[in-house]
Amino acid sequence: MSTASTVGYDAIFGKTIPPHSIVGKFVTLVMMLLGIGIVGMLTSSITSYLMRKTNGANTLHTHDDIELVLRKLDDLEKQNKDLADQNKQIQAEI
Repeated sequence: MSTASTVGYDAIFGKTIPPHSIVGKFVTLVMMLLGIGIVGMLTSSITSYLMRKTNGANTLHTHDDIELVLRKLDDLEKQNKDLADQNKQIQAEI
């Protein structure tokens, strides 16, 4: 856990003392998890804010694209129905 949170206890220079008791290790673990959680929440909040800010401009464009796709789908369904009707007429003539 200390590697993931980049605590390291200053092992290179030996200026700090890592906790030896169970309570000290537990407190250190909780502090590391809180630090990771706070950084994660801050990062996700900033990302969410920026996505909402930029996504508003693209919403209208996306809505227009969806409408275009739906119109084309309706046209294809009509063409398919017309072709099926023509096919039935040809089958009836044969």
